Amino acid sequence: MKFPLASLLVAAAALAFAAGAARAEEPAGYAGLSIGMVSVPTADDIFTESDTSLAIGNIYVGVRLTEFLGVEAGYLKSTKGDLKSRIGDTGVDYDVSTLHGALVGRIPFEGGIVPFAKVGLQRWRYDAEQIGKFSGTDLMLGGGIDWAVGELWDLRLEYMYLPYKDETIEDGELHAFLIGAHRRF
Repeated sequence: MKFPLASLLVAAAALAFAAGAARAEEPAGYAGLSIGMVSVPTADDIFTESDTSLAIGNIYVGVRLTEFLGVEAGYLKSTKGDLKSRIGDTGVDYDVSTLHGALVGRIPFEGGIVPFAKVGLQRWRYDAEQIGKFSGTDLMLGGGIDWAVGELWDLRLEYMYLPYKDETIEDGELHAFLIGAHRRF
């Protein structure tokens, strides 16, 4: 399942880039990095001593199809956290990652400020040593603000809501808060 989703995202980005590049007066593509924190809920009351806020990194690429619409794909990865049980277990290292793609709606304002919202799909993976690896494909939502700080650079402040569900994890959700920058090309 991972490769069809990744292939679809790459094909959509390439098609959008080709269409946007053919008519763009200014750079239509962009690529960037962001860092931040993700809130990972614990499975239940047993893991009350667990790390629930992890540092994350996100790498992303996007293409503006029109002034108000674009597509974006990215990969988000957390640092390792520690699941600690209140019943005396030693703990389990875990991390989360997502490969995500979205349709992005933008509203450009004077002064280079561009609020945006996005909706798409994510392929998530929850890797807990000694317990197992869990993965699935679910919806993702996000929003934020891009702020132009030069001819080719933007700063970005972003929130991403990444719910996940499979047979083992019934109702998980990640709340990612990110700050970063990207270069337009």
